[in-house]
Amino acid sequence: MIALWGTVLLALLAGAILLSLVQPWGRRLPRRLRVSLAWMGFAVMTPLGLLSLSDTITDAVSGNPFPLLTPAIYIYVYACFVVLGLSFAVTAWRTRELPPAPASAPSRPGRRLAPPLANPQEDR
Repeated sequence: MIALWGTVLLALLAGAILLSLVQPWGRRLPRRLRVSLAWMGFAVMTPLGLLSLSDTITDAVSGNPFPLLTPAIYIYVYACFVVLGLSFAVTAWRTRELPPAPASAPSRPGRRLAPPLANPQEDR
């Protein structure tokens, strides 16, 4: 039971780390800390998921019994580990050059930019 709640808490922490990289409220923390946590999440979750996934598949194919759950549950869980690890890497990589947060300038809701011209040489 403790492992279940530990998994839930760590999944919530992982979500908070990922959100801190893309949401404005995450800029309260140092960027280096957030990116380091994301890369560590990638470095831990992806190999763990891949190794456990391959081990589970080989055990299922060879006919070894599973003590608690069906092999499909293990495969699903370890595939989620891989997806979570890859999402850490993609998010850390894609947010490496975010512009600074915009100043709280008043917005002008009625003002729109003109659409770009389809062929700029038509005006000549």
